[in-house]
Amino acid sequence: MLAMLSRRPGLDALALHGFADKLARADAKEAYRTMEELLAQHLSREAASAAQAGQRGAAARLARARDEIGEEFARADGLNLDRKQAILGAFFAIERAAAAAR
Repeated sequence: MLAMLSRRPGLDALALHGFADKLARADAKEAYRTMEELLAQHLSREAASAAQAGQRGAAARLARARDEIGEEFARADGLNLDRKQAILGAFFAIERAAAAAR
């Protein structure tokens, strides 16, 4: 997960799809939950770093992305939606937030 996030800008779509495929499997529910939590923590740290650097707009975008991604994961769980799509959507949302912060 961190290797993919460190490649920004420009996610490796092939690696991301492979990662999402692994975590979307029925036997990977615990790994999926762990990734979900780690992703939220990562975005929280990035938002805090941006705020400390005086980049209030970037901090707000990253915090908003964290909240939206959390809501999307909750919606995927509540409606039994495709976890792979939730993962892909999360990483693309992070990419958009990071691009807007530049």
